[in-house]
Amino acid sequence: MQRAWVVCGFEGLDEISCAGPTRVWEFRRREGGEEESEGSVGGGVIKEFVVDPTEFGLQPHALETVKGGKGPEENAQTFIQLLDPNGKRDEDEGKLGPIRDFVLMNTAAVLFVAGIVEGLPQGVQLARESIASGRAWDAFCAFREWDRAQAGQ
Repeated sequence: MQRAWVVCGFEGLDEISCAGPTRVWEFRRREGGEEESEGSVGGGVIKEFVVDPTEFGLQPHALETVKGGKGPEENAQTFIQLLDPNGKRDEDEGKLGPIRDFVLMNTAAVLFVAGIVEGLPQGVQLARESIASGRAWDAFCAFREWDRAQAGQ
């Protein structure tokens, strides 16, 4: 592991907030020759900073706009509308926009921490392309099939 983030939105969320600032504690493994400094722990350095939606190249959205549905079925439908490239999106685009941005921000952070992209805006772009191309949906379907096989279904 080279890098890890623990995040807490200022509202108390356990993920990056779409509504405003998020506190980040980053562990980063020290590079060869890098001196130990204040904040050094376990072969790495921990630093604390704050990110907000604009650092991802996105606008903030009120938390009410990304609130879950009335139950698992409605949440699953929203998930399908968000990722399925063959699904209908027209009349739901206004509802899906803030949810999509919320997903894009958190996905971008994962891509950045994993070292796949150099910055958060690049992570948003890669995540957006993955959704638009259907690769995100394909990955979900492959995971779902794997999960079902593990469960013996």
